[in-house]
Formats: sequence, C-alpha cells, structure tokens
Amino acid sequence: MVSGKGNPRIKPTFGSLLARLLHPVVIWLHNLLSASNVHSQSHGLPDVVIILGYALYKDGSCSAPLQTRVEAGVRAWERLAGQRPHTALIFSGAHPGDGLRRHSEANAMLTHAMVVKQHENGSKQ
Repeated sequence: MVSGKGNPRIKPTFGSLLARLLHPVVIWLHNLLSASNVHSQSHGLPDVVIILGYALYKDGSCSAPLQTRVEAGVRAWERLAGQRPHTALIFSGAHPGDGLRRHSEANAMLTHAMVVKQHENGSKQ
C-alpha cells in the first residue's frame, strides 16, 4: 500500500477535483440532451463548441498555445454555425494567480477572438 504522504502521484490537484465534480453534471446533461428532440434536428452535428482555457501571459493576454486553441475553436464554430445557426460557443477558463485575478482566461480568450475577427474583417474590405 502506498502512503499519500509525500507521493506526488496521488496528490489531488484542483483540476482533478473539478473534473470529478463536473463529470456527473456532464453525464446528466448529455443524457438530458440525448433524450430530447434536439439531436433529431441536428443531423449529428454538435450543438456547442467549448474552448478550454490555458495559461495567460503576465499581462493577461493569451499565450501562444491558447491563441492557437482559440483560433481553431472559432473556425470550428464558424463552420458549424453555417449549418446550425444556433450553435453555441463557450470559452472556459479560470482566474489565474499572479495578480491577474480580475482577468479570467475565458475573458482573455474572448478578447483574442474578437481582435482576430476584427483583423479578418478589416483585411477582407
């Protein structure tokens, strides 16, 4: 038997605890939507695109991996929204430490997505 003292392999992290708490909610929501009429009209397409957060730079902006993730997620959402106009886009991210608590990862992701879209729209004109 392995003792939990000083063993980093079994030390629970905030993310693992959050995942354990949210898992039943996600299963319940999946079952609820699967039992409804929603999927019969969706032709097998997702109803939502969820973009998970990642580390921010010290100034509160998206790190390079997070920028890539946001851009890929927004492109996926745009493709789906073309076929299913009510497809939701959710940015998921917590408040990081180091004094950035007023600016969440989700907020930074939304800001980055809006800047990218404004840049794209400006270059098309």
